[in-house]
Amino acid sequence: MREWLARHPHAAQWIWTSDAARAAATAAFVAEAFPEATLKADHRLYGAASATLVGVVQNTPPAVETAVIVAHNPGITETVNLLVGTVAIDNMPTFGAALLQWPGGADALPLGGARLEVLISPKRLPPTTTEKGQCP
Repeated sequence: MREWLARHPHAAQWIWTSDAARAAATAAFVAEAFPEATLKADHRLYGAASATLVGVVQNTPPAVETAVIVAHNPGITETVNLLVGTVAIDNMPTFGAALLQWPGGADALPLGGARLEVLISPKRLPPTTTEKGQCP
């Protein structure tokens, strides 16, 4: 996953993470793919519902164009669907990544106005000789 993320054209500038041990370890793993990104732990993300997740993301600094959120289910699945405005995913897989696009910054997250561009997880990665989709 880290190699796939590092190759992706939308490099993360900011990484929000729950302060739970497993989420923080996953976020540190993700941060290795984006060495320029700021990593910010926020306790509100632990077991958070969609409204809280959206509220945290809306606190992303205005200059940041690409952010990552490392959080927990069912909140992360519900948040993707809330932002897209339909049931776009049934369940965010472990270490899954959903790339959402919308007009404007994080402070203007449009409920129902985002577009799901990519949904990837370790099990969906194409096999390579150097990457096995391992995650912490």
